[in-house]
Amino acid sequence: MNFLTDNIRRLYGKYLIASLGSALVMSIYSFIDTIAIGQSEGPIGTAAMAVITPFYGIIIFLGILCGIGGSVLMSNAKGKGSEEKGNAYFTASFLLMTILIVIFWVAFALLHEQIFTLFGADQSIMPKVMEYAQWLIWFFPVFIAPTFISSFIRNDGAPGLAMLAVIFGGCLNVFGDWFLVFPLGMGMQGAAIATVCGTSAQVLIMSSHFFKKKCGLKLVKPFQIGKAFQKISAIGIGSSLLDLGTVFLAIIMNNQIMKYGSTTELAVYGVIATIASLFQALFCGVGQAIQPLVSANFGAGKKERYKVFFGCPC
Repeated sequence: MNFLTDNIRRLYGKYLIASLGSALVMSIYSFIDTIAIGQSEGPIGTAAMAVITPFYGIIIFLGILCGIGGSVLMSNAKGKGSEEKGNAYFTASFLLMTILIVIFWVAFALLHEQIFTLFGADQSIMPKVMEYAQWLIWFFPVFIAPTFISSFIRNDGAPGLAMLAVIFGGCLNVFGDWFLVFPLGMGMQGAAIATVCGTSAQVLIMSSHFFKKKCGLKLVKPFQIGKAFQKISAIGIGSSLLDLGTVFLAIIMNNQIMKYGSTTELAVYGVIATIASLFQALFCGVGQAIQPLVSANFGAGKKERYKVFFGCPC
């Protein structure tokens, strides 16, 4: 698969399917968990999932910030023929992601009650929130990894592997939700464990790309690390701003509903918000599909090709 010479429509078709799957993954997991928990725990469980929604938003925001921000720069550099510079951006993105994971992981581990209270939880639903959220906190890096890794392996010519990981992880999560929540009666914890297992499987499958001969992603000594962080953040924030806005919107809505309503109203909103996130992920997936292709062709100076991806008749 050559970004610079292969048929444009065929390239876009391959990346569109893979990108949609990757973009949908967290929304699908949240949606499946909401259904299982709603059936098992009733309104209080669904309300707890609404409180956890901003947590998922933060995970997606961080993954896109570093994943898309770094992969755009990497593909652009490799399009110009600079493999070393491209891998330097990959390394810088990995380091930035590691720093952010440590900061947010420690914050959630030490201040989880305060944070989830800010997200809209009160004393009536906090126990249910923590039954689920404790597993997300313990495995925090695992949940950020799929968005980050998929951004780079798609840019490295492996969109199919990202899609395979999403499908397998999703199926494992669906089975786990049914088996752990209902036959074993584990409720919120069962749904959380199923999500951890599905996401972990996804990470393992995606990570297999790094052991393949055709893998072009390598950790190298980064240069001008501070400047690289700035560039990654500047590009990544544009792609992740919508997800950050969704986090703030969810926090405001949760608190207002709990102020003027009850857990039942919050449960209804939680279901609506979960469905809305599926459509948002679809739109993001369509946009992200052209990112590796445009970045590489822009870097190579192939103006007539990257304009076609935007629908220009060149």
